[in-house]
Amino acid sequence: MVNRVSARLASGLVALVLIAACTGDEPARAQVDGRSYAVGPVRGHRISDERLQHFGFVETTNSEAFFLNLEVLTIDDVDPETLLLVRAAPALQNNPEDPWGPYVGLWGGGEDADLCRYLEPAAVTFC
Repeated sequence: MVNRVSARLASGLVALVLIAACTGDEPARAQVDGRSYAVGPVRGHRISDERLQHFGFVETTNSEAFFLNLEVLTIDDVDPETLLLVRAAPALQNNPEDPWGPYVGLWGGGEDADLCRYLEPAAVTFC
């Protein structure tokens, strides 16, 4: 019973954070290495830990609640202007109604085709 209540509270908290980020005055954003990125889910990925490298840290964000910490990771062979990753907060990972998985995406404006081998084809429009 306690686990169900905790799960519902966590789901509610995640929903409130997402609604606030999506309906507020500003979209969910983060700045890394002087560049601005949109914060969003990375669904349908096939990214193993050995393909990730430390890139830096989130400098500023209006979405810190999404992140486990502020460490930014890059994916081997993928242009950092296309996608960077940050480990997701536990509430995002464990939300049974809308699981984001282990990572939050920092989506730049790039379209690196190398990303396509790490994501399901429907996850990125340019794949």
